[in-house]
Amino acid sequence: MNIEARQDTNRLSYIYDTYIEPALSGVGRLLLYLAEQHAIRPISLREFHFLVSHGRGHSLQPGAAGDSVRPCTPGDPAAIEEHARLVSDVIVEGSAAASERLAR
Repeated sequence: MNIEARQDTNRLSYIYDTYIEPALSGVGRLLLYLAEQHAIRPISLREFHFLVSHGRGHSLQPGAAGDSVRPCTPGDPAAIEEHARLVSDVIVEGSAAASERLAR
C-alpha cells in the first residue's frame, strides 16, 4: 500500500473508494461525536487514519529496518498481541480529553 500510494492512479482510487472510505465513514462520525461530547480531544479523520494504519504495524514488518531496532519474528502471535495492545492503549489514552486524564 505504501508503494501504491506514491502516485495518484486509478488503482489507488479503487482501493480508497472500495476499502478505505467505507471503513472510515463511521469512524469519522464517531470521532466528531466524541469530540463534541468532550470525551476525546478533537482529531481529524486524516490524522486518526494515518496514526492507526501506519503507526501500528511497521515495527512488526520483516526486514532490515525493523530488525535493526529490535529483531522480532514476523507473525509471532505474542508479538502481534503485545503490539496491538500497546497501540490501542496509546491511541485511547492519547485521545482522551485532557480533563479526563487529569481526573485520574
